[in-house]
Amino acid sequence: MGRLGPGYLLTLTTLTMLGLSGCGSQNNAIVSPPKSVHNRTMQVKINWAPNPLVASKTNHLTVTVDNSHGHPISLGVTVSIRLAMIGMSIPPTVVSMRTLSPPHAQFTGQVVPVMAGPWSLTLTVNNQGHHLTKTWNVLVDS
Repeated sequence: MGRLGPGYLLTLTTLTMLGLSGCGSQNNAIVSPPKSVHNRTMQVKINWAPNPLVASKTNHLTVTVDNSHGHPISLGVTVSIRLAMIGMSIPPTVVSMRTLSPPHAQFTGQVVPVMAGPWSLTLTVNNQGHHLTKTWNVLVDS
């Protein structure tokens, strides 16, 4: 058997490093958003388009907030979304959410993920001293 060339060793080393860093892994990643999450004071729905999220393109996020009785609430409500790429040292992206149409309690924002792969999406909703935080692993497509 002949000696391995430097190109082969470089390729093998690169693939090993990417595998160890988690690049390209899709463990526990979801494509579709959950229908809703809730606690004892509010019910929150999240949706995104396109579905799945797409890298290097504008993605639209919509969050709807209802009280525990199913009535929309927006007064005093703040919504924040944070995206962080799993296994990479890319700084997290904070999505600026704004009220879409008061009093319907819809909040909207846009995000452009810098690359495809698994991301952690954290949704935080605050309403007059009550808060709900939920994190999902989502897959951003290329």
